[in-house]
Amino acid sequence: MQWNLLGVGRVGFVLVLLGGSALAGPLPTDPNALNSWQGSKIISSGKITATVEYAVYPPGQFSASAALNNPSDPSLGTDYVYAYEIVAGAQAVKDLTIGIAAGGVPAASTNIGNYSFAPEFGVLPTSSVFILQTIPPPTKVTSAKFTNTSATLWQNAHSDILYFTSPFSPQLFISSISGGGTAIATNQLPSPIPEPSTAVLAVVGCVSLLFMRRLRKA
Repeated sequence: MQWNLLGVGRVGFVLVLLGGSALAGPLPTDPNALNSWQGSKIISSGKITATVEYAVYPPGQFSASAALNNPSDPSLGTDYVYAYEIVAGAQAVKDLTIGIAAGGVPAASTNIGNYSFAPEFGVLPTSSVFILQTIPPPTKVTSAKFTNTSATLWQNAHSDILYFTSPFSPQLFISSISGGGTAIATNQLPSPIPEPSTAVLAVVGCVSLLFMRRLRKA
């Protein structure tokens, strides 16, 4: 009897491991992604918990990914592709919102959406949109939002690959998931960081000129 219980326990443990690995998607281990910008994060508030797997692809590498069955790149290989996959915990997940620093994505960009492929079919979002700043004029993107209103991610379900593109390289930025009611949880996920503005470069140039003038007078 003791041996049987031990055997059952071992089988159960193996099944748990297999179940966990079955939920893991290709993003954290895709060799085409930037090695230091792929992985997974648990986003939890006590009221809602989910795992978000992610990968950032340098220009031209998203469509070259064999792990994703060579998807089409909406930027035609000119931008970084930011990809995410949600794995729901015990509670249903409604939204994933990726915070974006102002200027990280062009305000007119439409390169946002989802991608399905065999055997990694997941729940597709009902909407994928960039949120513009509320301060007029709304010319800056503040976040990318993937919403599941009619196809909520229930326990242990996973989403499609969710993505958007940006010409800029990654940083960590506060992002969030939300569920039923007011359940919200936050953590940091990869997000594009804009390059220094021409105004900043101009200031640096002026300071350099003043320094050179002082050296000449001395």
